[in-house]
Amino acid sequence: MPIVKKLISHGNSKVLVVDRALLDLLDIKDETKVQITTDGRSFTVAPIRSPEENDRLFQSALKDTNEKYGVMLGKLAHS
Repeated sequence: MPIVKKLISHGNSKVLVVDRALLDLLDIKDETKVQITTDGRSFTVAPIRSPEENDRLFQSALKDTNEKYGVMLGKLAHS
């Protein structure tokens, strides 16, 4: 479901306030650098991560998935 936001004026710029829940979901901290890309119609904001951090996040997600769905996935693999 899309999140609708309104830009806020800050000097000569506009600010987009991002909710804590979304930052937590994407594991974005205050010190996390982000990359902004555009296709001319919209923009995407994505965290920039080191290969080590990407690996840590992947391993964490893999562990969580195995804990939640490991038994089911094992049954599917043997059916």
